[in-house]
Amino acid sequence: RNNYSNIAKYSSDYPIKIDKRSIFERDRLQLFIIYDIIPDIRGVKELKVDILQDYYIPKHERKGLLFSYPEFENKNSILKTYVLESVVCDKIGRILDVDNEPRDLYDLWYLLKLNLDINIIRKEFKNKYGYEIIIPNFLREIVNDDYRQNWRNRLIYQMFALPDFDMVIKDLNKLIKEKF
Repeated sequence: RNNYSNIAKYSSDYPIKIDKRSIFERDRLQLFIIYDIIPDIRGVKELKVDILQDYYIPKHERKGLLFSYPEFENKNSILKTYVLESVVCDKIGRILDVDNEPRDLYDLWYLLKLNLDINIIRKEFKNKYGYEIIIPNFLREIVNDDYRQNWRNRLIYQMFALPDFDMVIKDLNKLIKEKF
């Protein structure tokens, strides 16, 4: 409860509100940030931020934040962020761990279309999970019916044009076979 009060106090400097559903546990901080600064977004304007403490530190880099809103014009922040290959590694891990969150499939489909270093993804995966990606198992997991059932209701408010599930799965299957 005290952690929520501290974070809520900091959020008062910005046009956002930290929702009380936020979770503060020993190794996890999950925030639901409610905002109303982007009028183009339909539906609930909410950003979920997950910060996990892990023993394995993935490949990362330092990046400056770019602010385009006047409320943030005097802010200068630098964050350590995952390289995109590490994000792909995490998405694959979540899919193989049977998390069944459609956003992971969408993100993986989007990221695999970029020019990423597959060797870094393979190495990060082996270092983090202790085994190599087994492609037949991976391909079997992406067609899980839970993804199809939750595709629309979980993603419709997160993007302007939700792509067709079958098209994404077909394309993702092809990308995995080509790249891995």
